[in-house]
Amino acid sequence: MNPQVKEWWLYHLRSGKLEQTYLQLVKISAFKTHVTYCPLGILCAIYNGVISPKKNLWDGEWFLDCCAYLPKEVSDWSGLTIEIQNEITYLGDTKRWSFSKIANWIEKNL
Repeated sequence: MNPQVKEWWLYHLRSGKLEQTYLQLVKISAFKTHVTYCPLGILCAIYNGVISPKKNLWDGEWFLDCCAYLPKEVSDWSGLTIEIQNEITYLGDTKRWSFSKIANWIEKNL
């Protein structure tokens, strides 16, 4: 995994500022007033702000086909393999681990 991306990801997972969702990368309320993220969705948000600020992550067709996995460009940028994405999705969606617990796993294993 890209070490700088890992550092940013751990920071945001532990920040306490983001609310967790399950079974999709990002969940947005009807009026876009409330946004929740899965752990991989946080990576999409980081990518959107750092790499392509002109691209609106939440509109258009950029990641509509990605419910549980990262879009290819985010996967390539972060260096996360599909196997690691599967594990993180399992920890969040099936085991319902908190962001903090997932951050600890990432720090230890990646």
